[in-house]
Amino acid sequence: MNTALLSRFDLVFILLDRPNAEKDKYLSEHVMALHSGVDKSVRVDWNSGFNSTDILSESSLSLQKRLQLAPNESLDLIPKKLLRVYIAYARKYVHPKLSSEAKAVLQQFYLDLRSKHKNDTTPITTRQLEALIRLGEARARAELREIVTELDAKDVIEIMNSSLLQTYEDEDGILDFTRSQMGSGMSKRSEINRFVSHLSKISQIRFNNIFTTDMLLSAAK
Repeated sequence: MNTALLSRFDLVFILLDRPNAEKDKYLSEHVMALHSGVDKSVRVDWNSGFNSTDILSESSLSLQKRLQLAPNESLDLIPKKLLRVYIAYARKYVHPKLSSEAKAVLQQFYLDLRSKHKNDTTPITTRQLEALIRLGEARARAELREIVTELDAKDVIEIMNSSLLQTYEDEDGILDFTRSQMGSGMSKRSEINRFVSHLSKISQIRFNNIFTTDMLLSAAK
């Protein structure tokens, strides 16, 4: 997909079919249940790391942890028709606003992101901040709430981090939004951009941006 078009998406995830015995078992049971007409509720027991006492401090848990089910806990799926009505209602009638706490959390994350990746081949812009705001509003809207809370902000930051790191971060920890253009992230353009970023880091350490031919060859290895 063209980089310019891809950049219009707030979140991008790469789906890789990597074998996982426990999750593969869960998925196969779910597919079999769909085709056998059994109870649509799904029982999950592969998350053995769940600790029920964590419920007492839910706000301190990550979104991923809060979404995990307890061993043998049933997942009662929402009927498709009801879900469509719910989403339509939320879109039409729920218009969340950012709380001061949510604003502070999102702004700080954006500033940290800008500072950390200021020398990357593709700079962090207000587009990422606007995406965070939209995601925060969507997070609150999903629960029919008019206020985006601090926890909502932390949830979307976790999701954004996962998207950025999985899709755009290269092996040097540099965000490069051109990586997805050729699918593997190994296009010639990406290689050049990473090399330039590497030289930039070296020049900052040396306090000198002049390189000899031998130094360039050494940096390229």
